[in-house]
Amino acid sequence: MFIFRLDQVIIKDNATRKPLLGLAGDDVAHVNFLSFVTVDNQDLPSLDQFKDATTAGERAEALKPAIERTLECQRLDGVPGVRDGVPIPFGNFGVALYEDKGIPDTLNWRFAAFKSKEGIRAFGSAVNAVVADPGFNDFTNNLSIVIKGAAAAANPAYAAGMAIAKFAAEVFAKSMMAQGDHKLGSVSMSLNRFEHYYFGQHQGTTIDTSQNMRVDYSIFGYERAIAVDPSADPAQ
Repeated sequence: MFIFRLDQVIIKDNATRKPLLGLAGDDVAHVNFLSFVTVDNQDLPSLDQFKDATTAGERAEALKPAIERTLECQRLDGVPGVRDGVPIPFGNFGVALYEDKGIPDTLNWRFAAFKSKEGIRAFGSAVNAVVADPGFNDFTNNLSIVIKGAAAAANPAYAAGMAIAKFAAEVFAKSMMAQGDHKLGSVSMSLNRFEHYYFGQHQGTTIDTSQNMRVDYSIFGYERAIAVDPSADPAQ
């Protein structure tokens, strides 16, 4: 089994000022999060149909199941009352962002935090929001080239998943900021089993480029040993 957890987040500045001339009142914010996890052993449905599609409409329809699979770990519940520099905990054991029976060799993660003016944002159909974006046609054209390229030949589903996650994160971030939300920080990182969780466990911290957000995460991976029949002849 494999579990990738978010343990806590610290926002240095929540982009909120005290309401009474900056001198009194609560300096708190409602913070929403976006999270996209892509692993190398994932299976994206309809990818072959996408590669064979010849029109924009065919590509959009073929890609919808793959987008839906990529967005399964799209968002976390918003957190109200976030204060500057105060850790945002996610329970005693964190919140699982990704779970699987097998341990992936590679994990790619995109994560962002936004101060929201109106609490939890509703996107309706997340898949339709991605497909309806003005840049979707250009994205599908580029994606077709990416997954046919030499670098993606060994694992086109992983390459496509990372590209979809990147594009979807940009679509939702753009939508949130257009509605008056304020981006507080974002991180993007890649982990691999050999360097980071060879023995199945890993705890880490990452800080966004603006130095405004610190994110603590952890990994737990376990593979059940294959049972050995004690009566078996080792020579056979």
